[in-house]
Amino acid sequence: MTGTPPTLADGTTVAEYMESLFWIKHSEIWSNCGYVVAWVVFLRVLALLALRFIIPVFLLYVYPAYETLFRLRKNSYYQLLVILLLPALKVIVKNIVRRCTMHKEDLVPESVIFTVDFFNAIYVATCMQSSSSLVGHERDSSYEERAIENIPGVAKIVEKLTPDKQQAANKLFSKLKLDQATSDLLASRQFQKWVKSVTKAYNKNPEQATVTMLSTLTGKYGDEALAKMLATAKENRNTETIATQLEAQTIQELGERKENGGRRVQSPSLNSWVSYVNFLDENPYELLLTRLKTRFSDEGLATVLALTKRYYTTRKIAENLEKAQLDGWLRHGEDAESIFKLLKLNKEGDKLFESPVISTWVSYVKKMDTENPYTSMLSTLKLRYSDENLASMLVAAKKTGSTRLIAENVETAQFKMWRSDGKTADDLFTLLRLDKEGEALFKSTMFNTWASYAKLLDKENPEKLMVSAMKTHYSDGNLASIIAAARENSRTEAVASRLQQELWLSQDKTSKDIFKLLKLDKDGQRFIENPQLGTWVSYCSKLAKTRGDFRAISMLEKKFGSEELAMKISAALQHASEGNQNVIRELQKLQFQQWALLDRNL
Repeated sequence: MTGTPPTLADGTTVAEYMESLFWIKHSEIWSNCGYVVAWVVFLRVLALLALRFIIPVFLLYVYPAYETLFRLRKNSYYQLLVILLLPALKVIVKNIVRRCTMHKEDLVPESVIFTVDFFNAIYVATCMQSSSSLVGHERDSSYEERAIENIPGVAKIVEKLTPDKQQAANKLFSKLKLDQATSDLLASRQFQKWVKSVTKAYNKNPEQATVTMLSTLTGKYGDEALAKMLATAKENRNTETIATQLEAQTIQELGERKENGGRRVQSPSLNSWVSYVNFLDENPYELLLTRLKTRFSDEGLATVLALTKRYYTTRKIAENLEKAQLDGWLRHGEDAESIFKLLKLNKEGDKLFESPVISTWVSYVKKMDTENPYTSMLSTLKLRYSDENLASMLVAAKKTGSTRLIAENVETAQFKMWRSDGKTADDLFTLLRLDKEGEALFKSTMFNTWASYAKLLDKENPEKLMVSAMKTHYSDGNLASIIAAARENSRTEAVASRLQQELWLSQDKTSKDIFKLLKLDKDGQRFIENPQLGTWVSYCSKLAKTRGDFRAISMLEKKFGSEELAMKISAALQHASEGNQNVIRELQKLQFQQWALLDRNL
């Protein structure tokens, strides 16, 4: 039985509808697959094209970067590690090239092969250079740089990879708008920022940082303008250090001269030049000094020379230049006062001995006055400083190694002048304002100066003069309290003990009085172990020396008996500490002296 096939509303049969759906689905699938394949092919071609250009460029950049690292580690054990790093780079590059050329023949392998061969040749050359430097063969510092510069194209790459610190300093100088010269340039915040940046760039070679800064400043302003700026900067405490460093660096450039329209040409070393001028029977340092005077003031040059004398490499030249400078002043008949002003020491105030040119002035005065140079110096200093201020400055200067000897000699001259003027220990006590110190007397920086002067007046017993002066201004009670406090301080204990005994002598204290004062009578049989025994014995020795008084021993013998006291002393010596042994021996010595005196009287 046949019938008509089922139809849809639009007259299409079901079979025709199903067939149309099948073909639509297949066409969509094929369309999507085509898009995917097209993208894959496009990305693959793009990757291959990128590799085609990237590989040669990569290889050309690898060696310059490696060579830069190699130079940074030159003449060190790290250089060997850098050499061993190169074969590893070769293996990596070789595998990259092999992978690319294995799957694609149209990568122009000739260019890649050329690059690899070039890389291999450089590797061999580097190894040869490395082995030479490692076994100790010295080469010029620019040897590797010149070798690279001979390879076309690589020099520019290396130049880009290696930072030019001088050029960077110049660019930053301009960027910070420091181009316009002003008298206070070095004090500006921007300049300080520039100095900090340049110094950081040369953190391993700070001297080179100064060279770079000086080169930039000289190039921007010229020698004359820069010299004026530095002179101004030295007047400011905040910029004095950097200005002095820049001035000192000019000593290193004395071997340079201007030729060919101002182009700087490095002449032979300064030492060679000095030898050559000596050969011509001329004084090289006089010629050099003449040239320097066109650039520096006398004070500026003296500062530069004082600083360069601190360095071994420039010390000899600086000393000879200073000698030439001093001889020039001497020929012109300059006195100590005029050179003091010439070096601007009259503007230093209380910081006089901190000035780097104080040694220059001292050297000149010693050359001018060979018999009493420090007396001449003192005469100049007294015109500007009171005795008290100068004494205080000398105390501070004695704490610094570079000025200690100068200060000690000037102080000695000052003491002699005081003594010739008839000043007593009491006069100095008031002059140095020690009468105002009270309980802080022994803490005063002037106390040691006064004590030294008292010792100059009386070498045998300066404490007697000191106590006499102190009693004029302090009561016995206050003075005893001040001295007792000073004995608690290890720094002043020794002098305080001596003054304490002298105070007791001035008060006519007997050995028995001090025995009770130190509470030795409270210890009974064990008094010999009391730490205050040393003070009492020392005072007894002083009594015996000054008055021939042996009543101290008589008192002990009366209390313990002569033989028993001798036995106690002998027994104590067996187990006493080293410090106590000295005290007990002194006590034994007093007993022996008394026995000898009694024998003579018999």
